[in-house]
Amino acid sequence: MGVSYVTLDEIVAKGNSPVDLGTNFQLEDRVGVGLLFGQQQTVEFGYRYLHYSNGGVNGDNDGIDFQQLHLTVWF
Repeated sequence: MGVSYVTLDEIVAKGNSPVDLGTNFQLEDRVGVGLLFGQQQTVEFGYRYLHYSNGGVNGDNDGIDFQQLHLTVWF
């Protein structure tokens, strides 16, 4: 959990109505898992879930969720 600054307080996804975050300052919840691969464990494949919300500080508090798959290679 932490605090984030989002440059836009309204986000529009293709074909959807705008998500009104109410303010640029947001609370961020993040959780994820990953697996390391390779002989030296230099490749990671993982999943992250992120949620942004202003926690009721502003009257508008739609909140928004993101899901990510990631592949990381360290060299």
